[in-house]
Amino acid sequence: MGGLMRTVALEVGPHHINVNNICPGLTETLRMQKLLAGKATACGWCEKEIYQECVQEMSLGRIS
Repeated sequence: MGGLMRTVALEVGPHHINVNNICPGLTETLRMQKLLAGKATACGWCEKEIYQECVQEMSLGRIS
């Protein structure tokens, strides 16, 4: 998504138009829990370790 926004910004910038991009992080849902469980199984880690790894990657240090 960031690449698309950069491209748009370069195209419309000469016309004095600003482009903003909001990129939400992870949201704790049943689907996310299943994905984390699958990753934990594949990596041989527990789900809590995978969850903490995801939290550390978030700029706000939390999952919504």
